[in-house]
Amino acid sequence: MQKRSLIRTGARLLVSVVAVMLVASGSPATAAAPDAADGSSAVAYRGFDALATAEERNGTLWKHLGLIGDRYVIFDDTHIYEGPASIAGKWPFLPSRFTSNLDAASVVLERGVWKYMFTKGTERVIFFDWGLAIAPQHYPSVWPFLGPQLSNGINAITTHLEGNNLWVHLTAAGEYYAIHNDTQARSGPTLIRTRWPFLPQHFTSNLDDASYTIEQGYPKISFYKGTERIIFNDVQVIEHVNIVQKWPFLAGFLEG
Repeated sequence: MQKRSLIRTGARLLVSVVAVMLVASGSPATAAAPDAADGSSAVAYRGFDALATAEERNGTLWKHLGLIGDRYVIFDDTHIYEGPASIAGKWPFLPSRFTSNLDAASVVLERGVWKYMFTKGTERVIFFDWGLAIAPQHYPSVWPFLGPQLSNGINAITTHLEGNNLWVHLTAAGEYYAIHNDTQARSGPTLIRTRWPFLPQHFTSNLDDASYTIEQGYPKISFYKGTERIIFNDVQVIEHVNIVQKWPFLAGFLEG
C-alpha cells in the first residue's frame, strides 16, 4: 500500500512539472494544467483567434473583445461583461464568413459609439453594433502601400484614434508589421524584430493579435500568441504573462 501511494505521489508531481513547463515555455499554442485532484487528466488551453482592446472612461477602463471560433467574450482585467456567446447572434448582419475563425480584430470608441473591424483572408469589414459601416472590402486594394509583405492576410491588427476620426493601425503578418492610416504608411512594412529587437523570438512572427493603448500619455503595445501576452513600448518589455493566469475567469472560454 505504501509503495502504491509513493507511485501515485510521483505521478502527480510529474504531471504538475509537465504542466508548468508547457505554460512557461511560451512557444506552444496551447498550455496544459491539471484538472483533477489526482493529476490524472489535464485541461488544454489555447490562445485567441483575434482580440481587440478599447478605452473607456478616459483611460481608466480598458475592455477587451476576445474571439475564438464562432464565439466572443467581452471582459476587462477583473471580470466578464458579456458572453461567451455566438458572434453571429450578436451581429446577425455580418456575412457568415466573418462569424467564425477570424484572423484579426480591432475596435475603437468613435464619438461615443463602438466601431469594429474584423479581417479574414484578404478582406476586412467595418461595422457598428447595429449594422455595417463598410461592406467587406479587399484590404490590399484599400491599403496598397502595405506591399506584398502584408497583402496575403493579416495575423494581427490594432487600431486607435487620433483626433475624432483618424484611424491609425498597427498591422502585422508573418514577420512584418506596418503602422499606417487609410492613406499612407507611417512606418514599415519592415521586420518586427528590427523595430523591437528586445522581444522574445516567438513574438516576432505569426502573432495571434495585437492591441495599442495610450496610458498616462505613453503608448503601450500588446502582442498575443498562444496563451501568452507581452506588453512593451519602443524600448523595453513592460509585462509578459500567461493569459489563463492573468484572466482565470476566461479559463472555460480558452479551453482547447
